[in-house]
Amino acid sequence: KTAIVNASASRKVCQEHLNKAKSLLKEAQNLLEAEEQKKKERTEIRAKEHAMYVKEKEQYDQAINFMKDFIGMVAQKFGGDAAAPSFIQFSEGLLRKTSAIGKVEATVPVLIMMSQFVAAAKGNFTNWSGSDASKTLVEKLNNLNEIMEADLAKIMALEAKRASDFAAFLIKVNKNIADLKANIKQLLAQIKSNSECVARETAIMKEAAAKTTRNADLKEKAIKMCAKFVEECKVAQAARRTEITTVRQILNLMNVRFGKVPDRK
Repeated sequence: KTAIVNASASRKVCQEHLNKAKSLLKEAQNLLEAEEQKKKERTEIRAKEHAMYVKEKEQYDQAINFMKDFIGMVAQKFGGDAAAPSFIQFSEGLLRKTSAIGKVEATVPVLIMMSQFVAAAKGNFTNWSGSDASKTLVEKLNNLNEIMEADLAKIMALEAKRASDFAAFLIKVNKNIADLKANIKQLLAQIKSNSECVARETAIMKEAAAKTTRNADLKEKAIKMCAKFVEECKVAQAARRTEITTVRQILNLMNVRFGKVPDRK
């Protein structure tokens, strides 16, 4: 019985620990799933952000390179007898590059400036003579280029910040995931250990109960045997007393008949 009481108390403690470990395991698994999902979603967002950045930077690089070439052309080719590219060609190129990065409104004053000095008949820059008008146009083009370069710098700075934030996020989320996996591994070990404890103490209880039943049966049998032995002893004692009485009666008769009981030699 003591073994059953002790095993029962031990099993109760193991079962409580087992239930707690299972509850914590489920919680840890849910947290791990959430962290992995958060990492997946943030990684996808970051990939889209970077793809947009690459595309936008490429557009800005093309537009800025085009503008620098354009500024060089304006400074070199305006005036003189050499044939200059057509106003339509320059305008289309400028609009195409700047509209790709959303800078059409900054391009309009440049086109107006150019159009005021283009010969209506020829539609080119052969009327330009390197005058103040040419210098003013170069200045406007430089201003537009500076706007694009400043915007590109902001875009690159934003990309650098996003990359830095994402790197910090990865360090944190990867640590959380690693810690949760370690906790889950430990909880699984605890669950295994406590499950074995419950099974072991249950087996002890069953074995002790079986021994108790067996001992009770042996005790009952022993009691019955003792009772039987007592009864047999009582019967034997009664028979012995009867025998003694009979012997005494015989001795008395012999004394009466012979006066003396002969010695047995």
